[in-house]
Formats: sequence, C-alpha cells, structure tokens
Amino acid sequence: MEKLFLSIVVLLCICASNPVLAQNQEQYYCTYLVEGQPMLDDEKTLEKGMFVRPNNFLTLGEEDHIILMDQDGYYYEIKKKAIIPYARIKRYTKKEVQSSFSVKYLKYVWQKLWEREESENIGVVFRAPNLSRALKPLDSTTLNGNAVAFEWKTPANDSLSYFFLSEEKTKDTLLLKLNGNQLYIPVDDKLLKSNTSYEWYVGTDSIIKPKLSGFSKLTILNDATFNAKLEEYEQLITELGHLGISREQALEAICEDVRFCDMR
Repeated sequence: MEKLFLSIVVLLCICASNPVLAQNQEQYYCTYLVEGQPMLDDEKTLEKGMFVRPNNFLTLGEEDHIILMDQDGYYYEIKKKAIIPYARIKRYTKKEVQSSFSVKYLKYVWQKLWEREESENIGVVFRAPNLSRALKPLDSTTLNGNAVAFEWKTPANDSLSYFFLSEEKTKDTLLLKLNGNQLYIPVDDKLLKSNTSYEWYVGTDSIIKPKLSGFSKLTILNDATFNAKLEEYEQLITELGHLGISREQALEAICEDVRFCDMR
C-alpha cells in the first residue's frame, strides 16, 4: 500500500511539472517553419516558436506554407489556402517515415521552445539598465567560418564598451575599448583559432563583472571537424528537403535551434 501511494505521488509530481501531461495529453503544436503570412486566430502572424492550442485556428493564403511539430517529435505540413481549426491539424501529419534522429531532434526543439514560452509567461527577467548585453553569437554556439561577428546591446547608443575575449584553455584574454556595438574578428589563428573554445563578455568598464552579465561561450571548428559533426544532421536536412525546405533554410534552422552554425 505504501509503494502504491508513493507511485501515485511521483506521478502527480511529474504531471505537475509537465503541463502537457497534466492536460490529458492534449497536443500542443509548435510552429517550426513559416513561409508567407499565415495567421493565428486571424489576429497574429504565425512565427516560428508560436504554439497552437486547442482553442486556436489557423488561416493560410495561397502562398503560405507552415510546418508544425508536436511534443513527440513528429511534424505536420500545411501548404494550401484554408482555415484550419486545431482539431483538423492532425490530418496533416507527414506520411513519410521520420528517422529516429529527426524525431529526437524535433522533440528537443519543441521542449526548448515550450520552456521559452513558459518563462516568458512567468515574467520578464530583470536586467539592470546600465549593463551591456551580449547578443550574437548566442551563448554556447559552435560555428565554422572565416570570421566571427560579435554584437551586443549597450545601455546607450553612444556609450563606450569594453570587449573581453578569453581562450578557454589557456585563459589568454583580449581586452578592447570600443565605441560601438559590433566587432568582426577573422579566424586566422591570431586572435581567433580553429578547434578552440572561447568565452566573451561586454561591459561598461574595464572590470569584468560576470556575476551580473555572464560570459557567453563560443567554439570555432575547422572545416574537417565541422563537416564530420554536420554529418549527424544530414538525415534531418534530407527529410526537410522532402518538405520543400532548401539546404540553406535547413542549416539556418539548425543554427537557430541548437546553435550549430555554418557561417562559411
């Protein structure tokens, strides 16, 4: 009896922490790709990361094309002029067999977008107005390219910024005083090297305050290492190609979803 009681408690805890389980397994479709200007409830233009719930409906025009995914990692394609209530979305599931990798990948992306949606609903994270904020590359990005474009937001458009770049292994640190919010650094084995990880930070003075703003991590790979890693995504790129998604679009989506970016 005690074991049964504990099992029920554990199940309740799991359901409470997962809003999808707590609502009788109702599907929450997440927008993965949008072309054109499809509408959600005739009020909002549908964008990647927006969720379609049981009380929603979609409106698509002649040139509109959307791909949705569910929490189990399966996708749905709609490419026609129509008004589609939530209950009919399941009719548009793709008949092609998805690879196990693409299922796991889309399931991961769905969960990350759901977590972002939930955090935005809870409230805006406070940021002190006098702090700079790193924008690009996003934290924990892995990329391949001839140069890296760093961007950040400063408290005022004309304020000075102090840019810190530290090699993760050697801790060698570059400090630049800049008037602006962008910096391009070539990957030429001088300031930036291939197959090397870095941390970078932007502040309003020459004293690092990582506890307030935090470092962003960046890994740069050479062509051979990057291409070997890219092989893991080729099946997904092929499957997206069957949906009319170009290779360039697929690589852009992968960069946005998991921060694995081909900048060549």
